[in-house]
Amino acid sequence: MKTPLSTSQYFAERLTSKAPIYECQPINKLVDLCLYAMWVLFFTLFSTQTYASGPAAAAANLSQARNGTDTIPINPVQWVNGNLGNSNAHYNEGMSSPYQCMMTGVKVGVQVTLTIGYDNKNSGKHAFDYLTHYNRMMPHNFMFHSTPEVIDPLAGTGLATGTSFTTYPIPAPSSAGSPVSGYPTASFNALPANERLMTMYNGTIDSIYYVVQGNLMGAQSETHVAIVFTPFNSTAVLVWGGHLASRNDWGYTSGVPNSAGGISGSPFHMRLVAWSINNLGSQDRSLSGYSVGPPPSGPLPVELINFSASMQSSLALLEWSTSSEINNDYFTLERASEDSEFKFFAMVNGSGNSTTLKQYILKDPNPLTGVNYYRLSQTDYDGHKQVFPPVFVRNNDSKTPLASVNVFPNPVSGDFTLTYISPDEGFTFLEITDTKGTQVGKEKLNSIQGINVYKFRTDQLPRGIYFLSLSDTEGRVLIREIIKQ
Repeated sequence: MKTPLSTSQYFAERLTSKAPIYECQPINKLVDLCLYAMWVLFFTLFSTQTYASGPAAAAANLSQARNGTDTIPINPVQWVNGNLGNSNAHYNEGMSSPYQCMMTGVKVGVQVTLTIGYDNKNSGKHAFDYLTHYNRMMPHNFMFHSTPEVIDPLAGTGLATGTSFTTYPIPAPSSAGSPVSGYPTASFNALPANERLMTMYNGTIDSIYYVVQGNLMGAQSETHVAIVFTPFNSTAVLVWGGHLASRNDWGYTSGVPNSAGGISGSPFHMRLVAWSINNLGSQDRSLSGYSVGPPPSGPLPVELINFSASMQSSLALLEWSTSSEINNDYFTLERASEDSEFKFFAMVNGSGNSTTLKQYILKDPNPLTGVNYYRLSQTDYDGHKQVFPPVFVRNNDSKTPLASVNVFPNPVSGDFTLTYISPDEGFTFLEITDTKGTQVGKEKLNSIQGINVYKFRTDQLPRGIYFLSLSDTEGRVLIREIIKQ
């Protein structure tokens, strides 16, 4: 018995046959050709539609917002798949960095569960506390601009502005085992209700729940959140924010913030873990610590008007004054020579709380030979410390000082060039300190008489403000402020 032909085989045999099937063979072949073309078109449309709406075609793509630098912001933000560093992103602790998940090929009306993961602890620091609304960029208090970048949640998706969306309340995170009682729950609950929502375009969020919450005491831990939704279009978009943990919530250990902003590496990770359709592949997006600065400052505990050092006969006279003080317990003075580190010198009681001018005077009866550096700091009742730039004084210094000290570019993101004029040949000492007075760089330079030019790298410095001190063997000192982006 002859094996039956498939439809495609049948048409192929009819169209290629040379046998005289009937007398009007050309006409019949034309009919066969038309029928074959219709069958191919039908098969293509049918098979494509089935694949496009089937689970095998479904895909998800995670993007994060690139908003440029403080000096050159990108507005509106750009959604990118790659990782972000301080050369293309700027945030502050307490903000939320935005994320977008575009899903294509999903079945309309079929419920999907998507699991999102984020590092709540990384390198022993608090990274992301919880999820929030995608648009949380305020207060946007940066040095060179204060207007937040516009966030278009549908940019790059192909969906039209005005695409329908729904929102769903994000559940509060747990504070179980937290090193700070009540956190991060208290931080989350303090947000306005409209900042505790997840948004979905072309779909309805049915529920959100925690699969697992990371250990708040761990060095490295991750939280997983499941989002259950029902799409009403084959393309659907989820948008949310990751709350950047703040040192205002998590405090300090030995003067070092317990939050991840400003640390080396990329401690902030947001990822797609899994969904109920198919394999997501690798979907991890990182944000560097250098991209995240400290939270905007509130009122300073002490508003310092001036701090100076001068010689009176054989005594060094130290004077400073404040315009206001908040919970100021005491001042600490440290002293150093050009060849030694700062050491405790004296302590002076603060004025607690004050809104009037306060003046302080302290005498050093036995100043060191040569240059004397003095550093002033103040400590709150709760132990928080604020350090001010140092001042210096030298006995019988009548020589021409160092001059024309310049740093450029400033602000700096990579290398900077230092120029200065030295009155004579010899050694010049360079020291870089942060705003807490901690030395982060030190170098001994060979100076010629006249103009000196040196180039330095800053890739190991976190973003922030630093003070560059330049001194020579005669104790002549000049200080410049450097801003690292």
